[in-house]
Amino acid sequence: MTYIPAEIAVWFVIGMQTMIVPLYGKYVLNIGEGETIFLGLLLAIAFISSAFFINILWKPVVKKISPRKTWLISVIVWILTLIPLMYINDKIQGLIVFFLIGIGLAGPIFLGDLILADIIDEDETITGTRREAGYYGVKAFFFRLSTVFVVLAISTVFTNAGWTVFEPETITQEIIFGLRALMFIFPAIAMSLGLIAVYKYPLDGEKLKKVKEKLQELHAEKQSRV
Repeated sequence: MTYIPAEIAVWFVIGMQTMIVPLYGKYVLNIGEGETIFLGLLLAIAFISSAFFINILWKPVVKKISPRKTWLISVIVWILTLIPLMYINDKIQGLIVFFLIGIGLAGPIFLGDLILADIIDEDETITGTRREAGYYGVKAFFFRLSTVFVVLAISTVFTNAGWTVFEPETITQEIIFGLRALMFIFPAIAMSLGLIAVYKYPLDGEKLKKVKEKLQELHAEKQSRV
């Protein structure tokens, strides 16, 4: 399944940003002790924004083009909206950027199950059996695997930035850059690999149409036996 690297990339980025946002907010955006509500708002506003853009943007787009093409577009948008994380330095800028991040984030969240459903449909046309449980089990495995990659990336960056031992009173420019890199550079690399995987994903256009037609024939045949 060429879609697997893309799924890993999506969960890697979500996991990475979930873990790093508190540190990024405190040490890069300078959110003070009495402003911790902003740390929660950074992530919350991204997911609230994504729910909004699923309905007003990506649902109409996926009806006009395919899930594959929509996924490619949404991830490119996601990468572009992460770029400001390398430069912003206060909480207001952070809230604006995280709201915009929700635009791209909404795409893979919405499209993941649509693409997986097409894969399951194709599998049924080959095996004659629906195997959703098996595919969602594989998806859960790769979700866990992405967490391992997140931990390895964070450990590598912090070790090289001189933050092997957490010392909040010792914040260097290397640590600040490391936090920015974890929020943008590593996610951008992961999603670029995911883009390549989805670009090569074959269930699109005429092939997907043939799968749907074959699936309808298979279901009609099964119903005729009842």
